[in-house]
Amino acid sequence: MNSELANTDSIAINSKAIISLIQSDPLSTIADLISPLSDQYGFKQDASPVEFFSHASKHQRGICVCSSEIFTTIEEFDTFLRRITDFNKSLHLIMTFNHHHGIYLKLFLDANFTHFLIEPFSDQALLDLIHDLLALGDQEPMFQSLDKDGNVLNVNSTWLKAMGYEEDEVLGNFFGDFMLPESRACVLDNFPKLKNYGQISNVIFKLKRKDGVAFEAALNGTALYDKQGNFIRTQCELRSIDYFRETKAHIQALLRKETTLRNMMNCMVNVQQALHQQPTYDKFRRHALEIISRNKAVAVVLMITINTNSGEIELDQSPHPCIDFNALRRVNKDNRSIPGLLPTANHTIEFVDDISKLEIDTGTLTLLQHEHVKSFISIPIASNKNSKSYSSLNLFLSTDEALSKEEMRAYSDLAETFRHAKLYFGLQEKTKHLLDNLKQQSITDPLTGLYNRRYIEEQINAEISRCKRYAQQFSLIMFDIDHFKGINDTLGHQTGDKVLKNISELVLGRIRTTDKLARIGGEEFLLLCPHAELNQAKGIATELCTCIASTTIIDAPLPVTCSFGVIEWQSEESIEEIFKRVDENMYKAKEGGRNRVVG
Repeated sequence: MNSELANTDSIAINSKAIISLIQSDPLSTIADLISPLSDQYGFKQDASPVEFFSHASKHQRGICVCSSEIFTTIEEFDTFLRRITDFNKSLHLIMTFNHHHGIYLKLFLDANFTHFLIEPFSDQALLDLIHDLLALGDQEPMFQSLDKDGNVLNVNSTWLKAMGYEEDEVLGNFFGDFMLPESRACVLDNFPKLKNYGQISNVIFKLKRKDGVAFEAALNGTALYDKQGNFIRTQCELRSIDYFRETKAHIQALLRKETTLRNMMNCMVNVQQALHQQPTYDKFRRHALEIISRNKAVAVVLMITINTNSGEIELDQSPHPCIDFNALRRVNKDNRSIPGLLPTANHTIEFVDDISKLEIDTGTLTLLQHEHVKSFISIPIASNKNSKSYSSLNLFLSTDEALSKEEMRAYSDLAETFRHAKLYFGLQEKTKHLLDNLKQQSITDPLTGLYNRRYIEEQINAEISRCKRYAQQFSLIMFDIDHFKGINDTLGHQTGDKVLKNISELVLGRIRTTDKLARIGGEEFLLLCPHAELNQAKGIATELCTCIASTTIIDAPLPVTCSFGVIEWQSEESIEEIFKRVDENMYKAKEGGRNRVVG
């Protein structure tokens, strides 16, 4: 055990929520982190977020590592973030998110938290992030929270140590009492801006320690509001000017990194939302490339896909007023105009810090440089099993700074979203195709492909409702193949099936596009004729009767004929009543000698 480990520190951990309050030397594994602390420093097994606050209240500083998966609702997660914000200790929050919790990540970023990991991540990635926070040590900023009148609500241990006060000497007092008189006017001028506009940055003023020593500090603050938009309190970080002078370059690098990662995560959230908003993969891909290109660090985005069978290369890029890679490729008639790494099975992520190092034609290079492209990153999009193509996501960046491992991971996660999207839309398309087939099977007759009885009855009921509403008419035609039993008995059922199919095709080719034809029994058919009165329907039936009788039906030695019954729907008549009437008319046609129309 490290002898320098302060006894005010401890650790609480859960399988899904690792909550740590630690101050020690770098540790090699999570097991090394937990085991030595378990007995001597109050290791708390199975700690929930609620238990954590009770446990953590006994300690002055720490790190909370928590997975978004332990929260069942967005409201519960929001409450947790607010409690972390209100906690009057020096506390860092690390959140881990899976790909389904984009809205949680957005809330996290909106609450001004910056330390997070996207699952899956390695133990080492978590340890590296913890080590980075531990390395802050005494460089941790002073923190304070003020109410609407400027009275102190919370301060952290760094604030107390820097100012030389005990906590009970500070809380409830007016913040202006801890400044030199000449600085109060500056801060008091900025406090209303903070309340009204939500943020102030780099306000320079002089603080006065308890021993009377003054030092210059810079304040950055944000305001918190309730759901009605009413101001609640401030959240402010203070740093001595000496600290800024000594670490200016380091802070600028951290701020750039934070801004880049924040933009990348916002981009990731927007891309994931597009995944659920766009109807097809092609539309998602185009929209996602446009979203990525909105990132200030990205000049243009190019997706390259190569077909492994034909070798054909497809380019898809984000909109750009001056750069059109497809046009460049057509002009030069070769692939040297493609300023990317052609994807292969062994493609790995590549970062090029100088765009001139790419093997591309001079014209394309000049164009990219003119559009302030300085560096380039190519990320493979993992292929699905049995895939016939490879793809890569290529981003042309306006910065030549080396990317951190966190930035590289963020870009890789972004590319992985495209693979998930392809799977998602592929599955969606297969599901839709399956449902369409099932629906089609449920409403059609498998032999003839005509509508079945259940579907035509639904359509007749809908037509009755429509005609009642708009005072319109419709007619029904029922017909039956004459002597069909004899065809089956003498020629066989296979020939009978051919006759049914032939009759179906013949009638379908001669009815109106608005009419609906169904097979409702063995050799019985029903034709629904919307907007048709009796005489018009009888005309349709007569034409069909004549056509069938004069057509040679395949494999039938004698002419095949049909008997037709026709009716016009009468106001207030039910579906049972109209079925009975049209059936009676059809049997009258049979009794009258067949091959005729009765209506």
